[in-house]
Amino acid sequence: MWVFTTVGFVSAVAHRDKPSMMLVRARRSEHLRALFPESEVECTPHADYRYRAEITRELWLGTMLAQLAMVDYDNFKAAIPDAEYHDACSEVWGTMHKLQPGSNPWKRGQMSPYNHY
Repeated sequence: MWVFTTVGFVSAVAHRDKPSMMLVRARRSEHLRALFPESEVECTPHADYRYRAEITRELWLGTMLAQLAMVDYDNFKAAIPDAEYHDACSEVWGTMHKLQPGSNPWKRGQMSPYNHY
């Protein structure tokens, strides 16, 4: 599962060897630390996701519920404080917009990924 929050992007999967755990991975260590500040973050330089943490399913659920409860913005991308992460999310927005039937976000006159929600 991919999760985008205003403080970071993570990819979470069931831990292969520990059924009560989730393996939560990130491209940036600060994204894991922002969401799971008490967890140990491991650096895996040759893995697809360089940073990872083993998280209990309970902590995973609690953190995701807390993130949902904190939504107070009416535009996700505009609520992202980190400029580089904002721009990456805008690119994802543009890529996913292409899946919408009849949409081409880069055509003249259509909305830009930077000002649409």
